[in-house]
Amino acid sequence: MKMITGVSKMCCDGVIQCLEKEKVSILIKDRHTCLDLNDSNMYVLKKGIVKVSLIMQDEREFNITYLQGPDVVSLYCDCLTQFRDCHPKIRIESEQAELYCISKEKFYKRVKEDANL
Repeated sequence: MKMITGVSKMCCDGVIQCLEKEKVSILIKDRHTCLDLNDSNMYVLKKGIVKVSLIMQDEREFNITYLQGPDVVSLYCDCLTQFRDCHPKIRIESEQAELYCISKEKFYKRVKEDANL
């Protein structure tokens, strides 16, 4: 299965390095677990594979892409829901996935401070 990645690996490597430097905690989730996306948090996939979907108003699931870490998962959800009244769904597709979880406020503050991000 070919994976589609949205953010360049070089960009993600810098984000991962920053999160490791800040000692941001890592969530470990098992296969078929769905993330409870909290608007105040940013999720960055360190390792594993996730499926990004939208739950439509009539409750159908529309699959968008599969992401293989490292990738900034929350950016997809923010972009997808910006213009539509749909709910994003992130489901773990690998045996396990490791994700950084940081508040969006802290994440965007770091991005503004560090030109490499």
